[in-house]
Amino acid sequence: MEDDKSDSQKQFNSDNDWFEKYNITLTTLQQEYLLYINTLKDVDEKANKYLIVVSIFIAGFFSVVSSALINGLRFHINPLDFTSLLSIIFIITCALTALFASIVINNLLNSLSFVESRRIFDLESKLNETSEENSLFYKKCLINSFQEAINFIEDSIEKKQQKLSSVPKEIRLFIVFAVLSCIFLFIIKMIESV
Repeated sequence: MEDDKSDSQKQFNSDNDWFEKYNITLTTLQQEYLLYINTLKDVDEKANKYLIVVSIFIAGFFSVVSSALINGLRFHINPLDFTSLLSIIFIITCALTALFASIVINNLLNSLSFVESRRIFDLESKLNETSEENSLFYKKCLINSFQEAINFIEDSIEKKQQKLSSVPKEIRLFIVFAVLSCIFLFIIKMIESV
């Protein structure tokens, strides 16, 4: 009789131990899930900020290029004079600027693509499904659901961050070529005015 009591006591202690472990795990996973959701939002906000900065630079570059400064371009190939050479270099740097601007915008828009966040299953229906089971089984189902959602969101964050990882380098190249284009255009205008 005492063996039955001690066995039932051990089983109760074991169940109680698992109950506490599941409670701790659930609390941790809930916090981690919210953290990943916030990280996903932060990645989108970073992409938005990049897009705003790039848009400002693109607008500024094209306003300079489309201004009256561009009227000084000359293309005399035979013989090739200095202004014609600078005009050709200007066109090449403008083309590279436009190329890097389009690459940056494409990567930013790809990183801003909508990512569906994995939702936790319908708790009420899962509770009805597991009504025959004890609460430990239900908590185990919740833990699995949270972990699947976290893994899905983590993959989404990783994909977005991979798309954003090359953007700073591409922005720098865009700015370098835009500045070079403006310098060449300014030099051409200075030569023309002399």
